Amino acid sequence: MRAWIPGKAGFQYVIVDRSTDIVYALFGGVTGKGHTVEVIDGSRCNARNTSHCRPVATIGVGKFPIGESVDPANHTLYVANNYADTVSIVNTARCNAKRTSGCGQRPRTVRVGPGPNVTGIDFARHTLYVPNVGPGGSGGNTGGDGTTVSMINTATCNASRHDGCRSPAPTANGVASPFGVTVASGSVYAWNGDGTTSMINTATCNAVVRTSCKKAKLTATIGSNAGPGDFNLRTHTVYVANEDDDTVSVLNARTCNARRQSGCAPVARTITTGELPAAVLADPETGTLYIPNQIDNTVSVLNGNACDASHSFGCRRVAPSVPESEFLLTADPATNTIYAGNGLHPRIDVFDGASCRAGHISGCTPVATIPTPDPLANVGAIDSATHTLYASDEATAGTVMVINTAACNAHHTAGCGTKPHLIKVGAFPNAPVFNPATKTMYVSFGLMGNRIAVFNAVTCNATNTSGCGQKPAIIKVATGTFNLGVSVTTNTVYASNTFGPGTDTVDVINGATCNGTNHAGCGHIVAIAKVGTFPEGIAVNDASHTVYVGNNGNGDVPGSVSIINSATCNGTHTAGCRRRFPTVATGRGPIQLAVDTRTSNVYMTGFSNAAVTIIIGARCNAAVTSCRHATRSQPVGSQPFGIAVNPRKRTVYVAHVFQTGSMSVFGASGD
Repeated sequence: MRAWIPGKAGFQYVIVDRSTDIVYALFGGVTGKGHTVEVIDGSRCNARNTSHCRPVATIGVGKFPIGESVDPANHTLYVANNYADTVSIVNTARCNAKRTSGCGQRPRTVRVGPGPNVTGIDFARHTLYVPNVGPGGSGGNTGGDGTTVSMINTATCNASRHDGCRSPAPTANGVASPFGVTVASGSVYAWNGDGTTSMINTATCNAVVRTSCKKAKLTATIGSNAGPGDFNLRTHTVYVANEDDDTVSVLNARTCNARRQSGCAPVARTITTGELPAAVLADPETGTLYIPNQIDNTVSVLNGNACDASHSFGCRRVAPSVPESEFLLTADPATNTIYAGNGLHPRIDVFDGASCRAGHISGCTPVATIPTPDPLANVGAIDSATHTLYASDEATAGTVMVINTAACNAHHTAGCGTKPHLIKVGAFPNAPVFNPATKTMYVSFGLMGNRIAVFNAVTCNATNTSGCGQKPAIIKVATGTFNLGVSVTTNTVYASNTFGPGTDTVDVINGATCNGTNHAGCGHIVAIAKVGTFPEGIAVNDASHTVYVGNNGNGDVPGSVSIINSATCNGTHTAGCRRRFPTVATGRGPIQLAVDTRTSNVYMTGFSNAAVTIIIGARCNAAVTSCRHATRSQPVGSQPFGIAVNPRKRTVYVAHVFQTGSMSVFGASGD
């Protein structure tokens, strides 16, 4: 049986007063009118009885109500008004399903910190904890820099008693833009915007006693955009939803709390959810977790007993990782070397693929480093004939580095300290690609990513730099073109238009007439292929005549990969570019792709679902498009970005950009 409850646009939160069986639902978007609480009779609107599933009354509260807590003992509903920086105090004894006379009265408010969010009550110490995300609040994604949790005395500030309603309310410090709080085991867990949790000791930091309120304890790393959470008292487990990872993190409240941190692992265990989990509700009687997912419009019903404070067999099996902060990666199978642009320091890290591989990550420390002008180097293609790695500096230098891989690799590091030769390109160059057939290097650049520079690599490589001062040909492409792919077989360049008009196309460029020595065709895009929204990474497999394009959708829709037949959609044959291309479903937020040349499998990072999607290339390509059962998922760390495959050692490397970053290392699939 299903029933729908009518309400206003801008639904935010719902809570049940179990003492009266009344449902209070928050409504009111950031710019909309009518910021209200809708009162619903739970006795006549539930799974067994839907006879009266409509609001019986409406309560006017502050702008953008986003969090609420109920204190049944005091007949009080507390509503955090995110854009008003207040908490409304509603008398539930006078405003419920049976009595609505008090619903029309404007509730009293208490001023709290900027951007109050999802609240929690410590009933033992009569304190409502209100996290303050910062100026602007979370509703418009303009908040931040909130460092406090406000505290309201629920014994003296409630629906019938107001003498303790201090305004502004006192605060606890030391948190970081907390999205929400969960009260458990004598601790307040504040879910911070940076993906960590800070913990407050409720015995020494509450509305009355504030001896330890100056600094909260920072503990485990959770996940991207964490909160809100819930607590299962029976298993002593705290759960928190990670909205941008499609996961729920798990903490042991007995060994990871404000008084004891011995059980606070550097990174908490996680459970896979649906897409964009909004919250988590833990049922202590059955151990079941209920997680509403905002993008796929589902509710995940999970066995919390399989992944809790004492059990881990039901948790995500995350690939092993090392604490190396990397951005984009490139593998050179010829020398068994991995090159990675460091995310924090101005250098490219050099890894030995023999000692840093699947099953052996103890050797995953750089054997050498290459100096760069800035961090976050866009390492790109390697010309194996001239032993040249092309990597761009995305910052103000606007250059492409020419690196000698014969003098700097896993086995010969003497030349790594030499500053690379620089090619002047233009502001904000992206990862270069290389066509060995025409000896041409292509690199997109520009603040809006609307141009591609075309260089003759014959006279600009690691051993011959005489032509590196050349004036390149320029291809004008759609705004927001960052990622490029090259088909050597058809001599074609594919450019995904990530943020351009329509944000759903790939430009097709004829490399035969637009290369390092022939610029005749550089002024003309031969075809425009329509793919999914916000296309990002491109991977080309000439063996199967397939171009794979990751459709990111800005992380706001289910992810997918479009499959283009490069035999019928290329620089000289464009008839197949006008068709509707088949797609395969992937994890949310596809960002970068890499092909394993040994197996033809495609590996794609899901920036918004903390996983790598593996597409079995033999069963999902331009000729075989029934891809429904041709994908797998490998869980990795938060916000995976760059990816590289070393077919020589059958190893996949994944860079995570979350917080200070890490790198996952796992085995490449054999089929």
